[in-house]
Amino acid sequence: MTTIRNAYLLTTNSESERTTTRKKLLEEIGFIVNIVPHTPHKDPVISNRLSMMNIYTIIAKSNLKWAYVFEDDVEIHEKIFIEEIIEYEKISSHFFYLGMCTFWPRMARFTGNIIRGHNVYSMAGYVRGLHAIGISNQGAKELLWLAQRSPHKYMDMVLEFFTFKYPANIVRFD
Repeated sequence: MTTIRNAYLLTTNSESERTTTRKKLLEEIGFIVNIVPHTPHKDPVISNRLSMMNIYTIIAKSNLKWAYVFEDDVEIHEKIFIEEIIEYEKISSHFFYLGMCTFWPRMARFTGNIIRGHNVYSMAGYVRGLHAIGISNQGAKELLWLAQRSPHKYMDMVLEFFTFKYPANIVRFD
């Protein structure tokens, strides 16, 4: 099995030091990084939502089994490589978080899986942030469908709602 995975890096400035640094960081992990400029809108929240929906459309129309979506403010707290991340694809159906933001860590549930010495936890709801996700082709199609019908202004709230149907595994939640 190939270890090549596409990553889509959303940014408002493809020439910025922040974008350049994040691109290099993701390439060191093992991703092929595609820089995606934001979709302009006077409301930055709507801009983010439209931009994410654009990326999900690209993934949904592709023949990729899995792809990865990052915002240009993503942080890496521990060294990790693509081979470990791919192991989460095998136990996830639609998407998973590569880290996450939550005020409710006790809501995470142990899945019974262990990947490279790390217990795998999942969440249904209680999650904010779109900084980094892995998403399957089918997951992109279903998330895009939901986003097109959702009244939520914030895309991370749409994704949180998606977790109620498809609880999301979290890479290295421990």
